[in-house]
Amino acid sequence: MRYEFHPEALAEYGHAARYYADCQEGLELRFMAAVEHAIDQILTAPERWRMGIEDRPRPRLSRVLRQSR
Repeated sequence: MRYEFHPEALAEYGHAARYYADCQEGLELRFMAAVEHAIDQILTAPERWRMGIEDRPRPRLSRVLRQSR
C-alpha cells in the first residue's frame, strides 16, 4: 500500500522535525523513525485504526488510570 502526506501535514512534519533537531542532536531522527514506524503499523493493519466517529465514547485515560490503582 502506498501513502502520501497532505501538503499541510508534510509542512507540519518538517517543522516538528526541525524543532526536535534544535532540542537535541539526533532527536529529529528518533522522531522521524517513530512516525515511520506508526505509518508502517497502519499500512500493515489499517483496520485497527478506524476513521470517523465511533459508535460509543472511549474512556478517558485519567479514569482508566484511577480504576487500575
